[in-house]
Amino acid sequence: KLYLFIFNFFLGLFLALSFEPFNVPFLSVLVIGIFFLTNEFSFKNFQGHYRVFFYNGLFFGFGFFLFSMYWVSNSVLEYDRKLFYIVPLILISLPLCLSVFFGVMQLVNAFLWSKENSKIFYFSSVWVIFEFLRSILFTGLPWSLVGYSWSWSLSYSQSVSIFGVYGLGLLTVFCSACAFNYFIKKNKFYLLFALAILILLYIYGVQRINNNQIIYSENE
Repeated sequence: KLYLFIFNFFLGLFLALSFEPFNVPFLSVLVIGIFFLTNEFSFKNFQGHYRVFFYNGLFFGFGFFLFSMYWVSNSVLEYDRKLFYIVPLILISLPLCLSVFFGVMQLVNAFLWSKENSKIFYFSSVWVIFEFLRSILFTGLPWSLVGYSWSWSLSYSQSVSIFGVYGLGLLTVFCSACAFNYFIKKNKFYLLFALAILILLYIYGVQRINNNQIIYSENE
């Protein structure tokens, strides 16, 4: 089981590359899809998969927040270098606390997981629900939401005007789960459905940009 937890830790690290300042295109779709497959693997191969699901989420979340939130500890040094001794505490404790959201999210997934395709909808919905909870509980920390992983593309980012950042996040996770469910069920329908959504989001973004061009003029 340890190998699976370590794998999910590195998977979380890779998800952080989807965000600023790295902005690797489509990486969030790939990583979340693989994370979806690790749930299926855990469900099929481990008795008492609830505990495995929880630790998968905990390690995944820790890797993700460790890499995406490292700048918080750097900001302390910028404020006062004499506070260097608390940097390791912030660097480890903040990601560890935030990773609990992923752990509990995975517990919910563990209870809902099944052999049916319905897990696609549960997985997507639960992910975004816990992103929202993370944004409001304990004063809230709405950073590194999946919807922000599209900041590399002005066209895809336009979808926020309709769905909001949580809605775009929901579509991202849903498309990831749909696409990678192909490796479980070998059914092309969900794969093609995911591709259709991504294409439509791009077309909408392009049209919105073209219809709202900024025209500059020089005043004489």
